[in-house]
Amino acid sequence: MSPMRPLISAVLCTYNRRDLLDSILQDLCHQTLALESYEIVVVDNNSSDGTKAVVAEHMRSQPNLKYCFEPAQGIAHARHRHRQCRFLGLLEPRDYEHELSPELAQNNT
Repeated sequence: MSPMRPLISAVLCTYNRRDLLDSILQDLCHQTLALESYEIVVVDNNSSDGTKAVVAEHMRSQPNLKYCFEPAQGIAHARHRHRQCRFLGLLEPRDYEHELSPELAQNNT
């Protein structure tokens, strides 16, 4: 039997926003939707502030979190990279400036 595929992907394209990313990942990691029903994809757009380490720390306890690196800076490159990584459909890539609702993933399935 093959593992269940997530219903939804939350894609975060980020560049040097380590502290904000940490907060957003905490919100996304505590969704009301079952872990196997969604995935979180962080596309690191060549950050130099330790973004990869923040994601790695969250990956220890969050099996549905994935990391993807894009060396060419720019949102278009980051969005294209997520497609190249062959992840599923997504919650619209967005700029994240505030806390996310624990029901965000569930409300978008």
